Amino acid sequence: MQALKHLLLLATMLLTLPTISTAQDNNEGQDEQGTIPVVAYFCKDDTTVYRRTSAKIVIEGNDTLKSDIISTEEFMLTVRDSTSDGYRIEFIPIRMEFNKDAEDEDLSFMNRMSEQLYPDQGCVFTTDECGKLQHIENWRALKKHLTGIMKTFVDSIYAQAPEMDEVIPHKRLEAIMLASISDEQHIMESYDEVTALFLYHGKEYPMGKSDYPAEFEGDTDETLLVSYAQYDEYGTEDDYNIRHIVEENIPSDQVLASLDVALGVLLSDELTDSIASLDTDSLDLSLRRVTAADNYYSYTGWPTAVISQKGTIVGGRTKIETDLIEWTRRSWMQYLKGAEEETTVNM
Repeated sequence: MQALKHLLLLATMLLTLPTISTAQDNNEGQDEQGTIPVVAYFCKDDTTVYRRTSAKIVIEGNDTLKSDIISTEEFMLTVRDSTSDGYRIEFIPIRMEFNKDAEDEDLSFMNRMSEQLYPDQGCVFTTDECGKLQHIENWRALKKHLTGIMKTFVDSIYAQAPEMDEVIPHKRLEAIMLASISDEQHIMESYDEVTALFLYHGKEYPMGKSDYPAEFEGDTDETLLVSYAQYDEYGTEDDYNIRHIVEENIPSDQVLASLDVALGVLLSDELTDSIASLDTDSLDLSLRRVTAADNYYSYTGWPTAVISQKGTIVGGRTKIETDLIEWTRRSWMQYLKGAEEETTVNM
């Protein structure tokens, strides 16, 4: 049954992972101080190396119950081509380590599973002239590669615990997982380290503070703060930061409705019927979720860091997930005072 608990955790997380919404077009509440366009000024062979560190903290009251590093990753982005229509940027994985000995047993299990599913193949992204991600050139080859990995992974799970098929049918879980890589858009989303770095490219953002308040219960409050700021001593006074804060207060009935849908998709029909007969009126599953992300950019449009914190508050317990992606090395043909100058920096 411990293995069943782990599988339920895995599949439910696959169905219910939250997303960060991008800035809205509504400008109500903003401070008018000009705008900053997020535009890529890249040259062919520009290269930036990044390190990503993910962690999770669980707090109850004033006590830290759990604190674990989830994973560390290093990868390289290289501009293979630069034209008036956009860029071809290659993602090259260097190193990926999952913490398989985490204090949290569920996290340790998830990390062992994630290690098997990690898409360790490089790929080539194409962007528009501003650096907004548009396509993955080799997504069909990646889909074929990942499909084989996922099928083998699911087969191994049920080979170890065949009784799980009575709870979560084998083919149903396989179909859910394969749906996550069904097309180019889903493949692109699986490279979330790259999509996070280029999330804001191709748009113009108002300087100062912009508020987008929720209109109805369960909606989101969003705040955008845009300013000139450099991430570290290797930046310049023309670098800038976009801070995006999203607050959600989700009532219990909406949480239960979402859970009902997720379990209906996941579990066998017999178990779904059993769960539907349970009395859930007395349950209070209301939650508050706050996401704050700092996105730092060089004036050239290269992302220098993304610092994200996602806090979920249920009852008196808070779970905080942190994600830091920061540059560690760069080699650019950057524009300085109208002249091209090659710069290589190890941070």
